[in-house]
Amino acid sequence: MKILSAEQSKAADAYTIDQEEITSLDLMERAAYALFSFLDDNFPEEQAYHIFCGMGNNGGDGLVLARLLYQSDYRVSLSIIKHKDKGSPDFEESLKALPADLKPQYLSEMEAEFQLKQDAIIIDAILGNGVDRPLKGLIARVVDTLQNAANFKIAIDLPSGLFADDNSKNDLKKILACDLCLCIQSPKRSILHAFTAPLVGRYVSIDIGLNQEYIASLKSDSYLLEKRDIEEIYRPRKKFSYKGTYGHLLILAGSENTMGAAHICAEAALRSGCGLATALVPASSFSAFNIRLPELMLYAQDTEIHKVKGNFSALIAGPGLSTTQSSAQYLKNLIQAAPGPMVLDADALNILAENPTWLRFLAAGTILCPHPGEMKRLLGLKKFEQNYLDLVLAFAHKYQLNILLKDAISVLVTKEGNFIYSDFGSPALAKAGSGDCLTGIIGSLLAQSYSPQAAVCLATYLHGTAAKLAAEEGAEESVLASDVNAHLAQAFASLA
Repeated sequence: MKILSAEQSKAADAYTIDQEEITSLDLMERAAYALFSFLDDNFPEEQAYHIFCGMGNNGGDGLVLARLLYQSDYRVSLSIIKHKDKGSPDFEESLKALPADLKPQYLSEMEAEFQLKQDAIIIDAILGNGVDRPLKGLIARVVDTLQNAANFKIAIDLPSGLFADDNSKNDLKKILACDLCLCIQSPKRSILHAFTAPLVGRYVSIDIGLNQEYIASLKSDSYLLEKRDIEEIYRPRKKFSYKGTYGHLLILAGSENTMGAAHICAEAALRSGCGLATALVPASSFSAFNIRLPELMLYAQDTEIHKVKGNFSALIAGPGLSTTQSSAQYLKNLIQAAPGPMVLDADALNILAENPTWLRFLAAGTILCPHPGEMKRLLGLKKFEQNYLDLVLAFAHKYQLNILLKDAISVLVTKEGNFIYSDFGSPALAKAGSGDCLTGIIGSLLAQSYSPQAAVCLATYLHGTAAKLAAEEGAEESVLASDVNAHLAQAFASLA
């Protein structure tokens, strides 16, 4: 799904209105009906709603939604924040269309108090896509009051006060955080950005039928993965094939005290379809590997690179490796030998952070899989600011790398300059070993000749889906990385 800027979203609205020869009010009615349908399908008939409207088109959406809910016998309260003398033309028309007995309460500078029923869902239709300055005055006062309310909150398109694109000059404390955001057509960048996504909670895209040919013509560097994208990437195995068809993966992982990471990574790789896998691990771990993963071939980590036999099609390096001088030197030798495309994680990234000149040794397209802490070390930063993605992009471009920045909503920053967001994850993955599992999946897919971008996209889906499936059998708190590995088969089956 292409992520549009605020300006592009407005242009898509205008183009649709022109091409379909409808009015902007017709499009507002269409959007409100789509919002109503979602609420009607997902909340009980006895649910109460308290809708707060600004006086722009987002408020107009709220007025039409209030009318539709009221006419369907839902309990509806309506408050209009009178922050200017007159609303937008479509707001004013929607106000006239309200049923006579649905009387709104007007909130003003003189009287801004209102009553909230405990069981009412707050619908935030105050401000939407066009906001470009921090909230102040009457709206800020109302938002502050709503922020402190315990009621479940649903935002229309965007939480009030949140800028659609860049919030570096915004005051995040003044945004009306919600539990659910009903995004018109598609989510905006700020809904996916690590600094502002926590203010949004869950989001759902509400299709209002904007012209898809026009949207396809718009240039964007940001995309949100959907399951249909993953289904297009996935390649089922062929009947007439053998182990060599699916590649030979080389894994450099583990140290005396962190062999668990190597085990998790190697098992994830084998369960993700590579034909063969060889691991470079401490010799002392051979017995454990032979018992737990007899399918894995082994070499000791002190084996000279040229003596490691195999026609390798991809390399993983980093999980549990340690950052000792010997590990660092071995990693350097290995990446200089470049046995196929590479995915580097964990201690491989920490070694690179300590030896930044080695980044030049990496082949174009190499995948790095840092969590925010590892990315900060690579960038030489103590903390991220709002523009951190710009810095990651510059880093990816400089070294021609693909960087998967792992988070609640992960983002792949490609060497071509695109941001590909993946929101298939689960809180069940907030556990040691999850990253090692993901790296194993990516490396396995690389070995099977998936492109770096395709490997990352498919892997994030499989990883997140397997975690959700594991959690369904118990609880998110109880899921281990080994449980995620055990559910990879079901994750693959979901694509069949």
